[in-house]
Amino acid sequence: MVPQWWSNLIAAGLIDTDQLADAETVAAQLGIKTEHALVYLGFLSEDQIHRAKAEALGVTWIELENLTIPAEVLELVPSSVALENCCLPIGVEGDQLLIAMIDPEDSDLLEKLEFILDWKIVPVMATPAEIRRRTARHDQHSNDSVECILVTPAPFDSDTIDIKDDRSPIAKLLQLILSESVRMGAVSIHIEPFADRFRVQYQIDGQLMERDSPPIRIYPKLSERIMYLAKRESGTSADFMEGNLVTEIEGTPREWELQTPLTEFGQSFVLSLRQ
Repeated sequence: MVPQWWSNLIAAGLIDTDQLADAETVAAQLGIKTEHALVYLGFLSEDQIHRAKAEALGVTWIELENLTIPAEVLELVPSSVALENCCLPIGVEGDQLLIAMIDPEDSDLLEKLEFILDWKIVPVMATPAEIRRRTARHDQHSNDSVECILVTPAPFDSDTIDIKDDRSPIAKLLQLILSESVRMGAVSIHIEPFADRFRVQYQIDGQLMERDSPPIRIYPKLSERIMYLAKRESGTSADFMEGNLVTEIEGTPREWELQTPLTEFGQSFVLSLRQ
């Protein structure tokens, strides 16, 4: 089934069905999305595709070039989170945070952002180049201090989170981390606490790639969830420091070897994928 935005592009005369067929062939050969193949072949620009997608999805299109974003809004999203996920906060409407992103259909990203930021996220779209440029500028000028992190609208209520519940927000966050690491080809995941945040890194091709740096308020419950899963799978005692963790990723059971080295700011986690 042809997505609505492709149909809109054909109806507008920007591409024809033969060009779409060529793009689909190239996409299959290169293992990329058809929309990326349309850009690769020079049939369309990124802007044309994303404007058509926004219209088809009913998502607001924002011109970022001359948009002034208040500092207090930028501080709602740590620069590391904005940079790694290529998203930019642009405003607040009541209890909703408007975030410009490249793919508003990325439900995993939306769910992750809503959890770690403690806001209801409303996605908007803009020129991909402008999102990348403004996000990079946000990273250069941001000071991800404790004050920046604490401007969320409500405190993280850890008492309401059951770390044994697979449907809980903390369980979903851990599952997102594990799933993303597998999709990216990581051999291990490194989760390390700091004074005001914790860092998630994936080891890919011998290099550690930093993904997100969520606020530290989430870390205790995430730690409990990891330890709970490892104890449940390994059957070891409550004071164990190593074990294994098994979860299902896209229908396939995956097993990680767990190590828990101590750092200056507490217990960290290294999960190594068993092949």
